[in-house]
Amino acid sequence: MRTNPKSEVRNPKQIRISKSETTTRGARPIRNFQFSILNLKLPLLAALLALLSTLTPQLSAASLGTAFTYQGRLTDATGPANGLYEIQFSLYDAVTNGTLVGTPVNVAPVPVSNGVFGVTLDFGANPFTGAARWLEITLSVYGSDMIPITLSPRQPVTPAPYALHAASAAGVMSFLDAPLEFRVRGERPLRIEPTPPNGLYALGAPNLIGGSESNTVAANIAGATIAGGGVAHDEDGGTYPNVVTGDFGTVGGGFGNTSGGWWGARWATVAGGSLNCSANEYATVGGGSGNTNLGWSATVAGGYRNDSRGDHDTVSGGLFNFSDGGSTGGATVSGGRCNTNSGTEATIAGGAFNVCSSVGATVSGGLNNVSSDWFATVAGGAGNLSLGQGATVGGGAQNTNVPSYGTVGGGQGNLIGSSASYGAIVGGHDNAVGLDADYAFVGGGLRNTIGAYALGATVSGGEANAVGLNAGYATVGGGQGNTNASMFASIGGGGGNAIGGDSSYSTVAGGEQNTIAREALNSTIGGGETNRIETQSDGATISGGAYNVIGAAADNAAIGGGLYNEITGKNSTVAGGENNAVESASHATIAGGHNNWIKSNGATIAGGDKNFSDEEGFWASIGGGQSNSVRDSFATVPGGRLNVAGGAGSFAAGTRAEAMHDGSFVWADGSHPALLLTIQPFRSETANEFAVRAVGGARFVTAIDNTGAPTAGVTLSAGGGAWATLSDRNAKENIAPVNGRAVLEKLLALPVATWNYRSQKEAVRHIGPMAQDFHAAFSVGEDDRHITTSDADGVALAAIKGLHEIVREKDAEIQALKQRLEKLEQLLNRSAAK
Repeated sequence: MRTNPKSEVRNPKQIRISKSETTTRGARPIRNFQFSILNLKLPLLAALLALLSTLTPQLSAASLGTAFTYQGRLTDATGPANGLYEIQFSLYDAVTNGTLVGTPVNVAPVPVSNGVFGVTLDFGANPFTGAARWLEITLSVYGSDMIPITLSPRQPVTPAPYALHAASAAGVMSFLDAPLEFRVRGERPLRIEPTPPNGLYALGAPNLIGGSESNTVAANIAGATIAGGGVAHDEDGGTYPNVVTGDFGTVGGGFGNTSGGWWGARWATVAGGSLNCSANEYATVGGGSGNTNLGWSATVAGGYRNDSRGDHDTVSGGLFNFSDGGSTGGATVSGGRCNTNSGTEATIAGGAFNVCSSVGATVSGGLNNVSSDWFATVAGGAGNLSLGQGATVGGGAQNTNVPSYGTVGGGQGNLIGSSASYGAIVGGHDNAVGLDADYAFVGGGLRNTIGAYALGATVSGGEANAVGLNAGYATVGGGQGNTNASMFASIGGGGGNAIGGDSSYSTVAGGEQNTIAREALNSTIGGGETNRIETQSDGATISGGAYNVIGAAADNAAIGGGLYNEITGKNSTVAGGENNAVESASHATIAGGHNNWIKSNGATIAGGDKNFSDEEGFWASIGGGQSNSVRDSFATVPGGRLNVAGGAGSFAAGTRAEAMHDGSFVWADGSHPALLLTIQPFRSETANEFAVRAVGGARFVTAIDNTGAPTAGVTLSAGGGAWATLSDRNAKENIAPVNGRAVLEKLLALPVATWNYRSQKEAVRHIGPMAQDFHAAFSVGEDDRHITTSDADGVALAAIKGLHEIVREKDAEIQALKQRLEKLEQLLNRSAAK
């Protein structure tokens, strides 16, 4: 024990402690208290026995020991103190300073009742050699963090303990059958009766009667002890003797106490108090008032009007407590008020009006609690009922636990119904586990319920959540007003969410007012608000959003989120957006956007607004845009506006492009936006057509340089009617001159014919060389299967140049011949003139 050397004493026998120095756990704080020291003394009987031990050699073999009793009084500011304290007693050879004699004795806890306490101290015989001794006392409130206080001055040890060392004197003996009595001032404080000759024990068991002359030992009783006490005449003229009626019975003190009862039970003990009765063999009443012990080897430690009747029973204290564990016994009431324990090996630790009525049952405390089956437990609280074998109520108020091994941790008004074995409610208010719902669990919260036969179901907390009838292993994690009616289904939390019956393994993770209807197995709603999966839609999923709906029998459908989206077909998906719908179509997908609508199996709308795939648009696709539609299988609109892919495998893109023929490809530019709804759409004209409206022209780039600039390709200029090939000098290399006459000669040798493509009708005729002949003649182009227009044009230009050279030569010849002819004509004309 710690000491406080700075403690000051204002009165030699009183000490005051400030509020900051003392606190108690679970009790009112001691603001200041006084400690009063009564005279240190041995009980009179102990002192006289010590004297007799020195006077009578025949008795000296039986040692009395070295312990003695010390009494004190403790008061606080409002009156006598009550509670538990820790006190250390140290023996010194001087009133101040001095030397510590022997080992300090620490006593805890020390009960203080109405200010009075008593302890037994044992410093051994060595310290008491005849020299003066003083006690130094240090105390604190038991179990608190109070700094211990050392009282000052030390208290002198009065001479009574030195009776242990009284000098030898002449023997005091009686050789008659009459008892030996000691008298002081006319009173008889001690009477020693010889062993009765006709008693059960013939020799060596005299009776010792101390205290009031009214104290008595019944006839023919041996080995009885009355240490003191008893009242011969109180102020009202009453007589309250202590009485022993059984062999080897003991009354330690007090008044009106009886050891042995009406039938003379042997070895019974009443340690003190008043009006107590110990009436069975080995029974003990420690003190208090009006206590009765009728059990074999039973104990009433103290208190008021307590009654112990079963063998080995114990009532530790309190008032009006009752224990009757029967012949097997072992019932215990530790204290409190008006508690009743009728269970074998059962325990009531304290409290008031608590009841235990079965083997091994326990009520730890509280008020009006009942534990009524084997090993049932109520840990505390008020009005709790633990009615099943091994059932537990941890505390709280008005909780009821009916089944075997169920548990209610606390809270108020919680109920575990009949046969719901191993069920548990941790706490909260007005929670319930229904009939036969084995292993069900409610974590806490308010008005949560698990229905009958819902084995292993769980409600973790929240308010007004429910697991329905037969919904085994269903779970509600928390939130408010959630209802789960299916086996193995789960609601994580949120508010107003529901899973209907026969929707096993379905999940609502959270959110508000989300619903999975009946017979929708393995379905999931991740959260959001007012989302719904209708009946028989197995494996359906709504990840979140609000007001989304998966219709009846839409197995494996999925809505990722968004607002007001709907699916009524199997295996279809709406990833998000608003007001999107898949109507009676399977394997369809809307990725997002607004007001998109699919009615065909396998169709896809990636997003956009008001896009539509009708009943015939199987596996068709719309990438986005606005007001686009696909109307046949495998048709595609990548985006844009007001485009229609109406043929199977058709493609429409841009603005008001209409690919209405199978396999047609139509791209329409955005020209005339102001007249968009009045001008004609750009439509396909035949199947498998590639049609482009590009009033700004068209370009195809087939090569670029390291800067990204085009180095090869063709261009169709705006308003033009022919392709222009890129022929920039800067895009060319390895330039070599061409012999035009040689090209002309090869061209003249090149076969040229008319023909038709096998892919076209025979009537569609073409004229030109064959690519193999052209490549063999000129060795140009990428291969011998194609003739590029640039090569054909180049051959034609080179041949023209070669032809031009020939023509110029011919012109020169003609001119020369013409000049010669003119000269001849002139000569002829001259000759004729002569």
